[in-house]
Parts: sequence; C-alpha cells; structure tokens
Amino acid sequence: MTPEEYAQAVRDALADHPEREELLDDLDDHLAEIAAESGLPLEERLGPPGAYAEELAAAYGERPERRRRVRPGPRERARSAHALLMRYTPYRGLAGFLPELRPGWWVLRGYVLAMILVSMAGDGRIAPATAADWAVAVARLRRPVGRPVGHR
Repeated sequence: MTPEEYAQAVRDALADHPEREELLDDLDDHLAEIAAESGLPLEERLGPPGAYAEELAAAYGERPERRRRVRPGPRERARSAHALLMRYTPYRGLAGFLPELRPGWWVLRGYVLAMILVSMAGDGRIAPATAADWAVAVARLRRPVGRPVGHR
C-alpha cells in the first residue's frame, strides 16, 4: 500500500470525526517521511489504517463519534475464561498439574505417528479389529511371549 493509499484509508476512517481537518493537517508529509525512513510497508510499521486513525484521534484527545466494537477472538475468550476459572482451587491445581503431563503427551504423539506408519506399511490396522483379534491380544497379555503353554 502506497503512502497515498494509506492516507486515504486513514481519511476514510476519520470521516465522522468532528476535528477531522486538524487531525489530517500534515498526514501526507508525515506518512511520506515514515515511508522514506524504512523499506517496510506502512501497514507493517503503523498497523492497519483504521487502527492508526483511532490512535491519531486518541492522541488528539477525542475519539471518533462512531466506533465499531471489536469482538474478542477465540484466544481472548479462552484467556478470559482461564482467568475466571483460576479463582477456583481445583482448577488451579489442574492447571498446575498439566505441564507435568507434557512428556507423556510427546510419547503418545510419537506412538500414534509410529502406528500410522506401521499401518500404512502393513495390513492397514492400528488396533485389533475383530473379537478374535482382541482375544489373541488379551491372551498375549496374560501369558508372556516365549513361555510354553504347559510350562508354569
């Protein structure tokens, strides 16, 4: 976005502001100076034009008459729910315990990945599929592999 396009977007965002002319008095010169200082786009240095217009109005001491309410995203809602739940002792205990489960989570992910690779190379099954397969798996758990049936 060129400095002229950015300035026009800021002007559009401040269309309803009562002190619009004073706010935009030297906007073009200011944006051209910022654009010349660095090769970064203005949106990356100053943020979106609407946000820059709000900051400009706030710095001037007034806000535009019409302001859209920004709805919180999923992360903000999760953070506020977490902060609310941290008041409760059981939740604080659970939140303190969860980081200790990370090693197990990594092992489980590795196991699932290995089983997916094995299933792609083999017969396509990760777990026993039929009742007979389950019976064999349970029987193997009850009797160590390699030990004869008649041996105690």
